[in-house]
Formats: sequence, C-alpha cells, structure tokens
Amino acid sequence: MTDSLAQPIRVLHLNAGACGGAALGAVGLHESLLDLGVTSTFLYGNGPRECTISSAERMIQSQILSAGIEKVLPRFETGLVRILSGRRGLPFSLGQVGNPLFQRRALLQNSDIIHLHWVNGSMLSLRQIAAFNKPVVWTLRDEWPYTGGCHYAGECQKFEMECGQCPMLNSHRLYDLSTFIQRQKTRLPEDIRYVGISDWITRRAKRSSLLRTATVTTILNSINPSFFESDGSTERGELRRRLQLPEKATILLAGALDLDSPFKGYEILQHIKPDARRDLHLLTFGSISDDLKDSISIPATHLGPVSQQMELKEVYRAADLFLAPSHQESFGKTLAEAAACGLPTVCYDVGGPAEIVIHEQTGFKAEPFNTDQVIAYCMQLVDDVGLRTRMGHDARRQSVRFKPARAAKEYLQLYREVLNR
Repeated sequence: MTDSLAQPIRVLHLNAGACGGAALGAVGLHESLLDLGVTSTFLYGNGPRECTISSAERMIQSQILSAGIEKVLPRFETGLVRILSGRRGLPFSLGQVGNPLFQRRALLQNSDIIHLHWVNGSMLSLRQIAAFNKPVVWTLRDEWPYTGGCHYAGECQKFEMECGQCPMLNSHRLYDLSTFIQRQKTRLPEDIRYVGISDWITRRAKRSSLLRTATVTTILNSINPSFFESDGSTERGELRRRLQLPEKATILLAGALDLDSPFKGYEILQHIKPDARRDLHLLTFGSISDDLKDSISIPATHLGPVSQQMELKEVYRAADLFLAPSHQESFGKTLAEAAACGLPTVCYDVGGPAEIVIHEQTGFKAEPFNTDQVIAYCMQLVDDVGLRTRMGHDARRQSVRFKPARAAKEYLQLYREVLNR
C-alpha cells in the first residue's frame, strides 16, 4: 500500500555499512519508505560483503577498489588518532577523510533530500557534507554529530561547551584535537534537520554547543518487521532443542554486536553466581572474548554472531528474560527486539533503554550502575514464572512503538516539512 504523494519525494540515505544496529535501523526505514511510495535509495560503504542487502546499493561495486579504499582510509584515520592520542582502539572519529568516489553526481543531483545516518569510518568527510547543497536530515544514531569526535561522551559534558581537554584523548590542553573537530562542525549548514532516535539523545543534542539552536526532533528507532510477524507453530521446547539448550532451565539471554564493549556492561555476567536452588542457564549472541567466557561461572551457551533476523528471533523466543546492562546507549535495539518477542528485560535506568523498558510493567530498571540491583531483579524474574510471563505479554503489546512503518510515516512528514510540500 502506498502513500498518496502530491509530488514524489526522492530520498538518498547514506550509511557507512550494512551491518550493525545503525545500519539495520536505517535499512528498515528505507524499505518502509519504499512501501509508502517514496523514491528511496540506500547507499552504503565500508561494510563486509556478506551484509549485502538487496534493496541497498554499495558505494563501490568493485571488490578491488573496495579493498583499496574502504580498508585503507579507515586505517589512516584510526592511525592518526593513535598518533595524536597515544592510545589504541578509541571510539573516536575525525571526519576529515571521506571516500573520494562518493561524488556520484546522478545520485546527488536527482535527490530531493540527503538523509545521513552513521557516516563515519571515513565514508564521508565534514567537507563533503558541507558541500551537498541539498536539504539534509541527519539521524543521530550516536553522539558524534554534536561532539568533538567521540561517539559516546559518557560522563563528560564538554560537548556542551567547546570540548578541549578531552578525557578520551588523554588530553590536558584547553584547545586540542576535539576542539578543532567541533569548530569544523560549526561550518556545517545551519538548516540541517537532526532526528534523535530516543528522547535521551535528543535532550543531549539540545544541550550541546553545536546543536543548541538547531532543530532536533525525536522519531523512535525501529526494528526489523519480521519481529512482529506470527511466531508460527514452533514451540519453545523445539527451539531449545535446535539450539542445544536445556529444555527445563530458565534461560537468561544476553546479546550485542560485541559483548566485550565497555558501553554494553556485560562484565556483569561474571558476578552472577551458581545457585543450587535455581536451574539457570546463560545464552549469549554476538562476539565474545575467551576472557569474558572464562569469567562466567554459571552454565552457558555462546552462539557467537547471529546475522539472520529470523534466526535471531528464534534465539529470543527460546529464552525467558533478557539482560541489557548498557552504560550508555542512544536507543537499544536488542531491548526492542526482546520486547517484540515477549521477553521482560532488566537494564539500567539510563539512555535509550530507560525509554524502552517500563519499570515493573515490561521489566525492571536498576539504579545506574547498581550491579547488585540488576542481578537481584534478574533473580526475581527467574524465580517468578507468573511475573515474567505477565511482563513478557506487556512488553509485546508495547513493542508496536518500534514498527518501521510508524517511523517511516513520521519521517515522511518531516521530509514534507523540510521541502514545504
């Protein structure tokens, strides 16, 4: 079913990859806009080819060019950050180097709106963004658009001023690399429309020195529509047999792209101790180090990365409750997916997750960052089948907020406002 458009709107979405939470949210929006009759094009780069999506177009089709450009440029940027900071592996982007083959004139000229998502990893430079000469909508999938280079500021509030003395860079200089980057961002067009994927990140953006006077609105992030489709006839017991899980145990699920990320907070798993009174089993998905595995003392099954949405849905459905102890998250896609699959969730009362979980209705929100309270809430759900069943039903009902069709309609209205149509 298509939306009646007085004038067709042509949108070009740009995202640095086709894997990960930001990419999946962006692709879901793009495909839902296509369903509404919008002429939507999705262009991505810097991602592994196994993540190719049929409705999206890769920036560089040639594998040779891709290997030469999409691998070298990000390494150049991370190397420069390492030289300037003396630290490795920082989640810090400069925005100084962009893909030189990006300027595809037909795509740029034939679009009414350029929609930016996560464009780091040397996909686009700030100079390229400033030169679009087109209306721009920028979805805040992390904090980078309004900071001096970091993707999550944590407890640091220097983005409210002009950065400098950046703790991530281990800098004590009043004017440092973060100040330089933030000043460069002041040269971006003032009429860019920014969209937060949660009220949390919208509030943070409005507090920043860069976006304090900009127009920032909230349109909740969405998840893959397959999570809202009928579960079919497959019972939980059958799903557990497929995954080689104990059928009668209470399954505590934990998952992220990288469980070792300090932002995800999964070091808490080592504090959950075996208890003879509870038949508890841990199930994880996503990349996990041997060190983290070895620190976990309760029985566990580690699936590793799960890239197919239908397989991931079955993982959620095989579990009883979801643990998401993120320290900082702009939305929390896994929490929304868990809710759509009928799982109650335990998280901290921070960031985007605090807006997904309704305390004592669809799960529990612990005080930041009270590890003991998180574990106590998990054990309360482990011990009370009726409570977690009731919360799971409420979570599924509330999850309609995360349908991509809802987000697409809100973005379409925003596009019309930007174009005055």
